[in-house]
Amino acid sequence: VTDDIFVFSLKTKKQKELTMKLFDEEGYELVGHRTFNAEKGSTYRALNVETLNDGTYTFELTDKMGRSSKKKISVKRK
Repeated sequence: VTDDIFVFSLKTKKQKELTMKLFDEEGYELVGHRTFNAEKGSTYRALNVETLNDGTYTFELTDKMGRSSKKKISVKRK
């Protein structure tokens, strides 16, 4: 996270619709949600996290088949 923007990239072998969710540290409160199309090859997306408090969040990507990938991200301002 830089300048209140979380940038992520992913690679896919074919175009697919993905859902991005961002949950609070406990994993209960949904603090961000977006559906987007990932093109074949590399895709880059940015999410404004300016309104989030400093802390650790769970970033989750899910495809239409229900497959998901999760990663912890930290928001920490100087």
